[in-house]
Amino acid sequence: MLARGGIGELMTGVCVVCTLVGLWLASASPAVGQGNVPDATFVPGEVLVLMKPGVVGRLAGQAVAGGAPGVTAVRSVRYSRLLRLSVTPGQESAVIAHLSASGAVDIAALNHIVYAQEVPDDPDYGLQWALPKIEAPAAWDVVTGTRAITVAIVDSGLDTAHPEFSGRVVAPRDVVYDDGDPEDPCGHGTHVTGILGATGNNAIGIAGMAWDVNLMPVRVLNERCSGSEADVAAGIAYAVAHGAHIINLSLGGDTPLPCEDTFRVMSQAVRDAHAGGRLVVAAAGNYGAGRLLCPARQVEALAVGATMPDDARAEFSNYGEGLDLVAPGEGIYSTLPGDDYGEKSGTSMATPHVAGLAALVWSLSPDLTRDEVRDILETTADDLGAPGWDADFGFGRINASNALVPDLIARGQAAPNPVVAGQQLTYTLTVSNVGPLTATGIVLTQTVPAGLEIALVSAGCSSADEMITCTTDSLPPTRAVQFQTVANVPEPTRGVITSYVRVAALQPDPPGGNTDGVTSTVTAGTSPVTETLWLEQAVTPTVPVIGQPLTYTLTAANLACAGGAEARGVVLSDSLPVGVTFGQALAGPGVGCSHTEGPGGGQLVCDLGTVGTCGQATSTAVVQLVVTPTIIGPITNTACLGSQRTGPNAVCVLEPVTVRTLYYLPVIRREADSGEVIAFP
Repeated sequence: MLARGGIGELMTGVCVVCTLVGLWLASASPAVGQGNVPDATFVPGEVLVLMKPGVVGRLAGQAVAGGAPGVTAVRSVRYSRLLRLSVTPGQESAVIAHLSASGAVDIAALNHIVYAQEVPDDPDYGLQWALPKIEAPAAWDVVTGTRAITVAIVDSGLDTAHPEFSGRVVAPRDVVYDDGDPEDPCGHGTHVTGILGATGNNAIGIAGMAWDVNLMPVRVLNERCSGSEADVAAGIAYAVAHGAHIINLSLGGDTPLPCEDTFRVMSQAVRDAHAGGRLVVAAAGNYGAGRLLCPARQVEALAVGATMPDDARAEFSNYGEGLDLVAPGEGIYSTLPGDDYGEKSGTSMATPHVAGLAALVWSLSPDLTRDEVRDILETTADDLGAPGWDADFGFGRINASNALVPDLIARGQAAPNPVVAGQQLTYTLTVSNVGPLTATGIVLTQTVPAGLEIALVSAGCSSADEMITCTTDSLPPTRAVQFQTVANVPEPTRGVITSYVRVAALQPDPPGGNTDGVTSTVTAGTSPVTETLWLEQAVTPTVPVIGQPLTYTLTAANLACAGGAEARGVVLSDSLPVGVTFGQALAGPGVGCSHTEGPGGGQLVCDLGTVGTCGQATSTAVVQLVVTPTIIGPITNTACLGSQRTGPNAVCVLEPVTVRTLYYLPVIRREADSGEVIAFP
């Protein structure tokens, strides 16, 4: 264990102030107004070693120390596979080269330094302008958080005695000094934590984004708001081991190389957290550069830039490839040590706005996966700059109100397209809920092009004049529902026809995606009516469990009636989703099915032969597809039907479900003996 103050000796010559971090390489030039270039990019006399999984305990330390010349001491890092080696200064590269050849070592690298860097305050913006800008008050009408969700703030620590955090601090840790008292020597972590989770409606101070979630302060930065890569990696591992759902990293390091090539240990810690289902939210950087810091640049992290009160990109905010979202980061008023409050600016301040909103979304719908939470934040953001994703704003500035209501998307598909006059046209209509809240009272309407005659509609739908109305009682998050309608296309219809689809629910719904236009081209033909292919898909059970069989029932039919033709050469194809293993396909007499390995769960193809016209015994064919889910989260099965006349994929239907776990195992932990590494599965 280091004595307090000892780490400062390792950082001699580093000039840093608060708000975000950036590793200055020797070749880098300082951004204007950002202070001096630090004198060091790594901790001298230290090497980091990440052992391979399964190489644990004292054997790891003995193997490293016994075989690497220049190693003077070995320390294990709790809750990870990481060892910190003390080596003879100047021998770091030799030790790394020696250990990299070991079959027991995943990574051997320098212990790089990360920094927090402050942008000057602008007091004219007032107090907490950010919350109404992102519509947080409307979000609090829905949810203010829950103690079932824990957010780790891996930073400079926290003033745990501040009244804004009373009763909500869990599992605090000081990684720098290896104890349970994460006192904040520079104020950065306390300010970040206040933005994320200061208690609201307590008649004092301010309100954070998520008032009622658990806060896990993990100190990894020193009194200068800088710290080592090893401590950041250890802090991330600690947060994962102690049940954090979200990890806020208002810190990082700069390098022109991929993050994995410079910050190898920290990057691996982020990958491990991501693999464990955690949402890692990281600051983009404060240098106004077109390159994100690490780990924000990693695909596993949600990268956050900063905006001004007028929604312009903050001048200091880094931008470019990999930027996911932006949030207010200029003149943000929040908590400071000593029961105090004050303003700071930076992408460090933007990041906890996003992490806090993620905590609200997860509080509202705890069964969502990490990727579903991330998608909700991105799809409900207010689009700024160029339409869609852009380098300055990513997918946009977060909107808390939009993120906490159902978000319905309507899509339509017509087949065959083009269609021959005298045939029938089948519309497949899909409504998806990409928001975190169950939508109720859903109404889907479809306008049928003038001149077409409605022939058939799905259960749950009705028709009147040229309007079809379909309803469903509720649609949970990440689920979708499909309807099909069939219309006759009489002579002398020609040219392009358009059907419009619109969806609404009882709850407010963010704009965008609620309408869709489905166009078809009608051509002349000699056959008055051919076959009309129809495909339905059902799943059992509707709430599948990982590792247990799941059955998709696919019903193919030819709906052509008076004057219709039998469908010949009918083929049913099914693209199995990622995350399932194929079991078997059960079909009736005369139907041959074959499965081939490929992307996802592979491809199932069933030859249905000739399907008769409606009313005939041969007008329907049923195939049951049995698979076993191997992942937890959403999966979507896609089935298509085609014939000799229509060609392949004339009608396609989707069936999304969310796979759950059967039960949760408690995490059993124990403290490490001195010099021992504990491996966590």
